[in-house]
Amino acid sequence: MSLLYSFNVGVALVALTTLNIPMYGVLKRLTILFVMIGERVFMKKKSTWEVKQAIMLILAGALIAGIGDITFDLAAYLFAFLSCFAQAAYLVYVAKTGAESGINNFGLLYYNSLLAIPFVFVFVVFNDEISGVISYEHIFQRDFLVCFTLNLLLGSLLNYSMFLCTTVNSALTTTIMGQLKNVLQVLLGLFVLETVETNFVNVLGLTLNCLGGIYYAYVKYFESKVKVKLTNGIIGNHNSDNSNSNGPSNDAITINVVSNRQTQV
Repeated sequence: MSLLYSFNVGVALVALTTLNIPMYGVLKRLTILFVMIGERVFMKKKSTWEVKQAIMLILAGALIAGIGDITFDLAAYLFAFLSCFAQAAYLVYVAKTGAESGINNFGLLYYNSLLAIPFVFVFVVFNDEISGVISYEHIFQRDFLVCFTLNLLLGSLLNYSMFLCTTVNSALTTTIMGQLKNVLQVLLGLFVLETVETNFVNVLGLTLNCLGGIYYAYVKYFESKVKVKLTNGIIGNHNSDNSNSNGPSNDAITINVVSNRQTQV
């Protein structure tokens, strides 16, 4: 888990050196596809047809945006894909570990951060980051120290919120919430950063990709409401009906229906 986390951070930073912010956000949405495959293989969770439709729209948007990307860089795209794969594996592993080990969120976060130190240290040494830190002229200035401290706090809050969302909900839910954040990221990248070059095809792909993320969020919200209603139906039937007939009881039938729906979700 720590290796996946460190690898994800490393390749994402490398991709951002040559990849513009809007395209990076578009490619990172492909994490949803890897998460869906990972949950199906390792956690036996099936996705509904509506979820697959949303993912196909996201993929189509990413493909069109890539075709229209004026600043296309194959190496940056490959690193972005590696980041998607590493993040998906990380989220699925967090969800599976949290469900099976019984360790609480703080425990998972603590062990993950502790075990990630060796991998981060190797990355820092390999990229000669230490000499850059030592030679940085503003390292002891108050403004830098305040910003650096805030960065540490926000990073810790981000990691904890990812752990909490993944263990309480699912890896797929955590991924889509991150992709909704990327909608704002794409918009800010297009209108705030003057270095981003776009054309009609690129903007069309960005739009389709964002719409796919929004549609997926709607589908997951609707499915969660259905699960709540079905669960409430089980409780109501359990309190009102205690059949002793030879055939299957209403409770058993309802539980089977809910189990099937949850498996699909």
